[in-house]
Amino acid sequence: MNESVRQLEKRLNEKAPSIRLPYWVGFSGGFTFYLLGKLSGRKFSISSVRVKKYCTITQFNLSTAHLSGFNPPYKITEKDLTGHLKRNL
Repeated sequence: MNESVRQLEKRLNEKAPSIRLPYWVGFSGGFTFYLLGKLSGRKFSISSVRVKKYCTITQFNLSTAHLSGFNPPYKITEKDLTGHLKRNL
């Protein structure tokens, strides 16, 4: 996660906020919004499930793809995301 943030900061020439919350604070806040949503019938954009998904490490196994002959045209860290991010943010 930290490496991704550093790559984006470098490519966008911007600094990410330095505020970091402990996991339990984010999860508790998400759970609070979940309960408020259940009680009020509204949907909130933050929930404990989203906090949990955001904090998990994403890994994928490409061994099957490589065995089938797939060669990626670039590594994820080499791709210039600047234009894509500015268009989609």
